[in-house]
Amino acid sequence: MMEFSIFDEVIDDPQVEIDEKQTIQRARYVLSLYKKKLYRQANIKQEPQVTSQLSLTPPTFSSGLSDQMAKRLEVEETAQDIITAIFKAINQMHVTTAVPTLYYRQLLYYRFLDFEVHSVIAVRERLAGEFPRRIEYDYNPVMLDKHVYYHDERQALIAFAQAFHSEHAQESLVVYK
Repeated sequence: MMEFSIFDEVIDDPQVEIDEKQTIQRARYVLSLYKKKLYRQANIKQEPQVTSQLSLTPPTFSSGLSDQMAKRLEVEETAQDIITAIFKAINQMHVTTAVPTLYYRQLLYYRFLDFEVHSVIAVRERLAGEFPRRIEYDYNPVMLDKHVYYHDERQALIAFAQAFHSEHAQESLVVYK
């Protein structure tokens, strides 16, 4: 089984404050696994896609039926489960701001899942092209402001952490103080 212990006990009390720093760190870790590890392990047949409504369709996986050893199949299934959970969480996350949630979806997709985007600058350029009025008073189709981007990324990571659930990641990504 793929080693994937996600952290400690979950406190399900709305009055307990979220530790944003640790929650963001955990969400960033899980999302970064996609390009580093999970993509290669999951035996992906078809790439993920962005629909016209800007929701993400998870990749399709090829059959695990092969001459591979049982351990390889277990690793593959674990990776597939976590990838599916990542895409499901991104599609189900909800950010309570005036900015549409689909903007935050795109931000996470470009930052962590799109193999054609290799830097934060490229993410900021793509987001500015798709959301040139991200800042209401400042039309900018070229480059999203760095401070705005990092603020938005923090909000997206927290929303992702709250929506993420996987059988193989038995604990929550959300950390409470």
